[in-house]
Amino acid sequence: MILEESNCGDTKFRLIKTETGHKRIELWSSLSEQWKQFGRYDVDERWKNLKKRNEAINKNLAERADRNKKPLRS
Repeated sequence: MILEESNCGDTKFRLIKTETGHKRIELWSSLSEQWKQFGRYDVDERWKNLKKRNEAINKNLAERADRNKKPLRS
């Protein structure tokens, strides 16, 4: 069962809960077009840090895109 998803640019991550009740982080592989196991230890802490990092990177990417859209001063 998918508990949460997070993206960092084109990279996709998801937090899942297995049928046995264990949590795990998976990463989407566009090469093989399937989800790969990314982490299964200290999942809650790693997920929290991953989301925080992804949010910061996405914010930075958005700010760069906005700067590139602004016209240059003459």
